[in-house]
Amino acid sequence: MKLRGLGGLALLLLAVIGGWWLLRPAAPPPPEAPAPTPKTAPPAAVLKALARGVNLSNWLQQGPPKEAARYAPDAADWQRIRVLGLTHVRLPVDPAALLDDRGMLAQAPYGELRAAIEAANAEGLLVVLAMQLPPEHKTGLAERETDRVSLAGTWRALATALRDLPPQHLAFEPLNEPETGDAATSRALMTYLAGELREVAPRHTLVISGHGYSDRDALEALTPIADGNVVYAFHFYEPHNFTHQGATWGDPAWRTLRNFPYPSSPESVAARLGSVPPNARELLQWHGEQGWNRERIGHELERAAAWGRKHQVPVWCSEFGVLKKQVAAADRAAWLRDVREALEARGIAWTHWDYAGPFGIVSGLRGKRVEDKKAIEALGLRDPSPRLRGGRDDTGP
Repeated sequence: MKLRGLGGLALLLLAVIGGWWLLRPAAPPPPEAPAPTPKTAPPAAVLKALARGVNLSNWLQQGPPKEAARYAPDAADWQRIRVLGLTHVRLPVDPAALLDDRGMLAQAPYGELRAAIEAANAEGLLVVLAMQLPPEHKTGLAERETDRVSLAGTWRALATALRDLPPQHLAFEPLNEPETGDAATSRALMTYLAGELREVAPRHTLVISGHGYSDRDALEALTPIADGNVVYAFHFYEPHNFTHQGATWGDPAWRTLRNFPYPSSPESVAARLGSVPPNARELLQWHGEQGWNRERIGHELERAAAWGRKHQVPVWCSEFGVLKKQVAAADRAAWLRDVREALEARGIAWTHWDYAGPFGIVSGLRGKRVEDKKAIEALGLRDPSPRLRGGRDDTGP
């Protein structure tokens, strides 16, 4: 997902953290378990919990929360996620949502984050904490050591504060969508961040993804790092002209797209040419010629599965979904079903983007959620309504 950036304040706060870690006085290292060897694999409990999940977008991923009543999860959300049959959540976090004016972890937002993780864990859900930086700072990571040290300092502080939570309940993703231009630069950055995390959290599973926006091509270009307790992630939104119809970010053309079908063929788009703006018709015709269907999606995802087999490492699709704004509900459901079934057929864990956001499987404010029945069914999940509204809840954590 492409996200809007923050201003200079976030960069200043990150720089303060970096300087503090560079100049901090020597102190005895905190007690910790022995560091894992490269042969250490992710715990079976973590891999099992990664099977099916959902992203909690927009709450902490763009600085201090602005719409907490819509995006911040509550106890009913955690219960709903479990009852749906999901086994984990992925939580993107912008450092600016957690830091005070000195660049340190602020007590109130950190306390809220920790309480959320513990509430998810109490429902039997694994939490993957994914670092989400503004795009302009990601550029700095590749160019400036001070920026890399700043991010490492943020991770050291955060992981140290959370490392008492059991490894089967919490995993760390050093950087979501690094947006670097090449695989070698991205791998070097991920190796550095993984090494910094390992000094304070030696037993927790890490998540590493490829360069750019971490798509399937980026995964194929990635060489695994020298750490065995790692899951390798990629994102899947193909074709973007279908999944991002009406999006106000990214490709400017997406803003005008609507009513693109799935599956796509010359015949399926012919009947819709008159329903789209003139400047979108050529893209719609091309979409039909591309022939996006169940077979093609399976072929594309087989490439990710083959990469995992080649390197003998676990692969995870940590984002996939369809923006609801301008798409037919039936077409969206068909795409979700085909992608989900193709992933499961190849043993690839998955996490839908997102829970209560623009791609969501629910809508509405906390306490007033409305489930998207078609999307829930397409994802192979249980209807939570009977269990959450007076029916028997026998799903167990």
